Amino acid sequence: MVTWSTQVIAIERQLAQQLQRPQLAAPLRSVQEQERNKLRYTLTLQALRQAEARKGFSWQQPEQGLEGMGAAAAKPSTTAAAAKDSSAAAAATDAQQVSDQSMGEPTASRPGDACGHAHACCGGGPVEDAPEPTEAEFRGAVEEAAQLLNGTVEAINESIEEVRYMLEDLAEEVDAEA
Repeated sequence: MVTWSTQVIAIERQLAQQLQRPQLAAPLRSVQEQERNKLRYTLTLQALRQAEARKGFSWQQPEQGLEGMGAAAAKPSTTAAAAKDSSAAAAATDAQQVSDQSMGEPTASRPGDACGHAHACCGGGPVEDAPEPTEAEFRGAVEEAAQLLNGTVEAINESIEEVRYMLEDLAEEVDAEA
């Protein structure tokens, strides 16, 4: 089965090498790179939203009255779920690293992890040493990921428009030569 990506790479190679039209191949390369970035940002945003949906952050827990509960009530819960969700930033980083690996790009390896990064999907477990983000930090990370994703989609659309214009110019050249 030939994927769309493989077809685009073949077209890009043909334009650059066989037809000696590297200026036509460049926008296709740009679209490919932006699609890769779109996947990364989508995975990051998805990981952040999943972390929020698990409601394991201390700032997502209902506040309980501290009267009569002693000093223990003043400390946030450290259940397994809270520990697992203790780092939205780590989840986003893990999503980035998973996408990097799926793209064949190198990632920083952490010892003891079968796939080169520490997270629960592959038995690496949660990242215990990462501090829990504040609600403001978490919201900022979600907003940043959404903005990066939107910017990438806009860049893809601009590159595709550039390809359309180049194809129109090429068609005019071919018609003029005929």
